[in-house]
Parts: sequence; structure tokens; C-alpha cells
Amino acid sequence: MELTTEKDSNYKNLYELSLRDTLKNINAEDQTVPMAVKQSFTQLKNAEDNIDQAWKDLLDYDITNGDIVVGVAASGILLMR
Repeated sequence: MELTTEKDSNYKNLYELSLRDTLKNINAEDQTVPMAVKQSFTQLKNAEDNIDQAWKDLLDYDITNGDIVVGVAASGILLMR
């Protein structure tokens, strides 16, 4: 998986852009957020109210040092890769 922070920038000429073009680019990038959130729903899994079972559920994801667990609660977990 390629990290966003490791990709080449689509905006290498930021200092040359007008304010209007800069704002258009910001708005276009902001429009990608809802789709990214929607795609992350497939990564959700319900956790148990039992701490031992919750840990077992987390192990199913093969969590590594490169992963970020965004939240763990009785209602479920959110893991971003």
C-alpha cells in the first residue's frame, strides 16, 4: 500500500498559483474525504465488551507497527492501514 505522504505532490507549483486556483485545489482535495471514509467502512469490525475477546479480535487484523488503531470501544474498532 502506498502512503499518501509518500506520493508525489499534485501541486508542485503552489507558489505560482493564484488564490482562486489554490482554493479550487483545496476544495477538490476536500471532496475526496467522504469517499475515503466510505471505503474505510469495510475495515470496521465489531468488538466484544470483553477485553480478552477484544484483543483477540484485534489480532485478526495482524496489526503491525505500521498500523494506526484509531479507536477501540465496546461498539467496535476502527483500524486504518
